[in-house]
Amino acid sequence: LNTLIKLVVESYNDYEPTQSGRLIQVFVIDKLSNWYVRLCRRRFWKGKYDKNKTAAYQTLYECLIVVSKLSSPIAPFFMDRLFCDLNTVSNLEPVDSVHLSRLPVFKNTRINFELEKKMGLVKTICSLALSLRKQEKIRVRQPLESITICLKTKKEVDGVKSLSDLILSEINVKALLFVQNSKELVKQKLTVNFPVVGKKHGTLVRSIVSSVALFGQKELDNYRRNRFINIVAGKHKIKLSRDDLILKMEDVKGFLTARTESVLV
Repeated sequence: LNTLIKLVVESYNDYEPTQSGRLIQVFVIDKLSNWYVRLCRRRFWKGKYDKNKTAAYQTLYECLIVVSKLSSPIAPFFMDRLFCDLNTVSNLEPVDSVHLSRLPVFKNTRINFELEKKMGLVKTICSLALSLRKQEKIRVRQPLESITICLKTKKEVDGVKSLSDLILSEINVKALLFVQNSKELVKQKLTVNFPVVGKKHGTLVRSIVSSVALFGQKELDNYRRNRFINIVAGKHKIKLSRDDLILKMEDVKGFLTARTESVLV
């Protein structure tokens, strides 16, 4: 929430209300509604009115109050109604309109950057796993034995493991398996980006394609590590960078994968 305050206020100060609106939209739809409220349904609607339920409601209240204030410059009437409906019950602020209240000030001490990164990874993993279920028409109610996850660093793996119960329940799977090398799940190969290489090297394109076709695992690892590779095409030494080559991945037989830049499931 404090990260949202920081980013939205910065966008307003830069005269970018559209960017502010998009940030608020992502927070409300993806993080607050589809994630927090959905996963906390039991806390809201079941059990006694204890500290746990009170904390859930107070967190939601705080988020809605802050959203009403941040959104008031771009949705003045609706946000004024939202603020008044909330504040009339709580009477926490001595004002009759959101436009008479103060804009929230972010507190850096309340931002847990590590937790935000971990939750971002968890959401990505769940999204990828659910997309595979949908692709194969396997309903979420049908449990799976396991999924295998490939992340870039050990720190990311440890972070995901600390929130593994959330992933297991969200995608209905019995176990999470982690691998360090994506070779176990996908076959990788480099291909020439013809529109870019054609403009740069013209008649040398055929020689470049022939050289790239001979790449083995050593050249692939070298490219992934350095983000460029040097080759000889004809009598010319050529440096192929990120824009010149496309890294393609194909599923290993028996596996079905989905991926982003940082996660492979």
